[in-house]
Amino acid sequence: MRIPKRIALPDQVLRLDNGWPHWYAVGRGSIRWAFCLGVGLGLIPWATCVAESQQGWWLLLGSLLMAAASAREPQPRLGGLSPSDLYQRIVETEPECVKLLGPDGRFLDINPAGLAMFEAESRGQILGRVVWDLVVPEHRNRLQEHLSRVFQGESGEVEFEIVGLRGTRRAVQSRSAPLRDASGRVAALLGITRDVTEIQRAQQTLRESEERFRSLLESTSDWVWEVNERWEFTYTSPRVETLLGFAPAEIVGRTLWDLSPAVEKEAVQQRLSRGAVRQRAVQCFEHRLRHKDGRLVCLETTGVAHFDPAGRFSGYRFISRDITERNRVQELLQRTEEQQRQRRRELEHLARLSAMGALLAGIAHEVNQPLHAIKNYAEAMLASMDPARPPQLDKWADWAAHIAAQVERAGEILKRLQAFSRNRELQSV
Repeated sequence: MRIPKRIALPDQVLRLDNGWPHWYAVGRGSIRWAFCLGVGLGLIPWATCVAESQQGWWLLLGSLLMAAASAREPQPRLGGLSPSDLYQRIVETEPECVKLLGPDGRFLDINPAGLAMFEAESRGQILGRVVWDLVVPEHRNRLQEHLSRVFQGESGEVEFEIVGLRGTRRAVQSRSAPLRDASGRVAALLGITRDVTEIQRAQQTLRESEERFRSLLESTSDWVWEVNERWEFTYTSPRVETLLGFAPAEIVGRTLWDLSPAVEKEAVQQRLSRGAVRQRAVQCFEHRLRHKDGRLVCLETTGVAHFDPAGRFSGYRFISRDITERNRVQELLQRTEEQQRQRRRELEHLARLSAMGALLAGIAHEVNQPLHAIKNYAEAMLASMDPARPPQLDKWADWAAHIAAQVERAGEILKRLQAFSRNRELQSV
C-alpha cells in the first residue's frame, strides 16, 4: 500500500517517496510496529498522537521529522529496506483492513487484508469505487456523516455493516483519522477496519442470556442476593422489595447484620464461616431478617461461597425463600394436633371412667350379697343372745359357719377383680 503522490504538494513528493512516511498505525492490544526503529534509523526527533476507542483499538498518528541534514544524504536501512519500503511491508502484512478514502468516499488505496474483507481478488476491483456501494443501505448515512467529520479534521470511530463482492454480510468497526498534506489540508481518510461480526454475535448472545437471567430473577418468587467478605450486600434481585420492603438500592452497601436479629447473628455467622472454610454450599438453613416495617421474616436460604483467583474468600451468593407463612401454618398444625391429642386423652379418660363406673356397679352387686348375708347372720346371733335364755350354741356355730363362707365368697370376688386389673395393665402395656 503506497501513499498516492497526488495527496502531497510537489515539493513533498520526494520526501514521501524516499523518506519515512509521516503516518502509521497499529492494531488492537499490542504495538505491532517497531517504533523504536525510528531511533535506530536516525528518524529523530519524532512525535506521536495516541487515541483509544472503547473496544481497545489503537490508532497512532505521528509526524516524523527527518534528522538528516539533507535529503541527498544516504538514509539508514533496516535489513536492506528503506523506511518507505519498511512501511510498505508493515501495511501489507497488517491483519486488519487499512484503507484510504477520498472526500467523495472513493477508495484511494487498501491493503490485502482489506481486499479479503470486501471479497475482492485485486485492488482494481476496489480502487475508485465509492465505499457506499459496499455498505448496507440502512448504514450509509451513518458512514457518510462519519466521513464528513473526518474531513473536517476530527478522528472517530463508527460501526456499520458491509456486503462483500460475493454477497457476504459483515459487521465492521472502523477507526478513522484525517490524513493531511503538507499544507495542512485534509487530503484523505485513513481508516483501520476490523470484522466484528462474531464479536457482535457473541455480544448479542450475551445480552439475550443476561435478559433471560434478568427476567428469571424478576419473575421468580425466590430472592437472589450476594454479599462480599465484609458481609455487605453487593447485589440483590428486585424480589427483596416484596420480601423485606426495601428497594434494591436501599440494601446494597448495608451489611447482612443490619437486618439480622442480634440473637441470631453469632449462630448464622458461625454456620456461614464453616461453609466458607470447607468450601461447601450451605443448604437450606433457616434464619430471620427484619422487614422495613420492623417485623421479622423467616427465610430458608441456600448459599455458596466464592473466592478470588488467589483462593481468598470473597463473599457468598444466596437464594432465599420466604417461609414465614409456611412456619405459621406448621405451628398452627402442631397446635391443632396437640389439641386433638389432648381431646383424645380426655375422651379416653371419660371412657375409662364410664367403664370403671359400670365395673364398680357390678362389683358393688357382687360384694353386696355376701355382706348382706353376713349382716343377717350377725343380727340373728345378736338377737339370740338373751341373758334370760340359755345359750344356743348349735345355732351360733351354724351362723358363724355361714358368716365365714360369705367372707370367703367376698374374698374370691376381690381376687377376681385383682386379676382383672392386672390383665388390663398388661394389655395397656
